[in-house]
Amino acid sequence: MASQALVYCPALAEFLMSLMRRLVERKIWTKPKLWTGFVKCCAMAAAGDHALPVLLLLPAAQLKQVVESQPDLGARLVSYAATQAASLPPASLEALGLNDDDE
Repeated sequence: MASQALVYCPALAEFLMSLMRRLVERKIWTKPKLWTGFVKCCAMAAAGDHALPVLLLLPAAQLKQVVESQPDLGARLVSYAATQAASLPPASLEALGLNDDDE
C-alpha cells in the first residue's frame, strides 16, 4: 500500500520514510513477506533519494541483501553512502564495498 501511495502522491515520501524507519527499528527483515514489500517501497522512494538514509540504518547483512537484489538502487545507495562515509558504521561500508583496503 505504501508503494501505491508513492505512485499517486509522491509528496508523501518523507512521511512514508518515517514509517520505514520504524520498521527498521522493529527488524522488518525477520518477516519475509513484509521485507519484500519494504525493499520494493524503498526502491520506489529512492527516485527522490528519500529512502537512501533509511536503508543505511539497516544492519550490514540486510543492506548487502538490498544491494544484491536491487542493482539500480544499490548503485545509488553506494554513491550516497560515499558522501556519508564518516557517519556510517564500518560494517555498512564493507557491505557496500566502500571499506578502505589501504589501512
